[in-house]
Amino acid sequence: MKMPMSDARMDLCREELMQAFPWPTIMLDQEGFVVAVSRPLPGVTISPVQGRQHLGDLLPAYWAAVGEAGPGPCERFRDVARAVDGRWLHERLWMSALRDGMLLFVEDRSEQMTTSQAELQRDRLASLGFMVAGVCHEISNPLTAVQSMMQMLLGRADVSAEALQKGLRIVSENVRRVMDISRRMVDFSRVGDEPRVPFEIDASIIEAIVLLRQGLSGKAVSVEHFPELGALVLGNSGQLQEVIYNILINAAHAVGEAGRIFVTTAQTGDRRVLVRISDTGPGIPEEVLPRIFEPFFTTRPSGQGTGLGLAIAYEFVREHGGELRAYNNPNGGATFEIDLPAHSARTQHERQSEQA
Repeated sequence: MKMPMSDARMDLCREELMQAFPWPTIMLDQEGFVVAVSRPLPGVTISPVQGRQHLGDLLPAYWAAVGEAGPGPCERFRDVARAVDGRWLHERLWMSALRDGMLLFVEDRSEQMTTSQAELQRDRLASLGFMVAGVCHEISNPLTAVQSMMQMLLGRADVSAEALQKGLRIVSENVRRVMDISRRMVDFSRVGDEPRVPFEIDASIIEAIVLLRQGLSGKAVSVEHFPELGALVLGNSGQLQEVIYNILINAAHAVGEAGRIFVTTAQTGDRRVLVRISDTGPGIPEEVLPRIFEPFFTTRPSGQGTGLGLAIAYEFVREHGGELRAYNNPNGGATFEIDLPAHSARTQHERQSEQA
């Protein structure tokens, strides 16, 4: 008859087993306290012998990932990003349920993310290459206006104060346009190292609407937002906010002084998140629709806008694995659709509903 294994022997077997895994491994009890850890993790000290340490206190991002995973065998990993020593560490947290707790395996994916960032930078530069001809054309026009005005002012000794002020205003406006084009191009070419994290797309929509209203003082444009709770996407919230803002500002210009804009969020059955922005304006001319996302293409008067907003928005959505579409509504007005992959994590609201 076999004798039961002693506690010391069980602890030794557990330690040997955890050390055999190729990644750092954390064992938790049912309440989330750390029972054992196979090796050190960057940026945190985990030592179960020093007393009970809860994962939520040590590594909040890990604990949030455990909560998002929920019960059951499906989707047993989450991607986590945390700042360590001034840089972003990208990790994939694999989870395996035990009878009285859970095992967490921590895969460092920073190198893969660095490669992905390099590929994204390459794609951005390739896109900029296609824009070069348009950039030269767009910059040459205001520079020509500046040169002509300066030659006129320098060539006349009897320039009145009124004419001088008008000339300097024209120079200032054209220099501002060149600087605006330059800034947009530089911003687009630079790929930051901000991690892509799950977030509710409606939060970015709300921020974009606030920015729009601040810039539309004096106009009676109505913006109505119909959110959907828990519509999560994985990405850069700042970039998607810029996408939404660019579409909103175009819609605001289209509807005039007292039009209406409708923003609707929906989750589709094929695990997509759809943001639909519609307006009551005149719609997009049929000959313009095929070119609506081309760099430097704009239907606004000369000097108003760079023609880069929708082109950059299109690239940002594509980089998030999504699609940006535009079409005219049967009853008038235009609609832009941002179609993005849904993030698989369950929201806090859903977890609370399950526990109720």
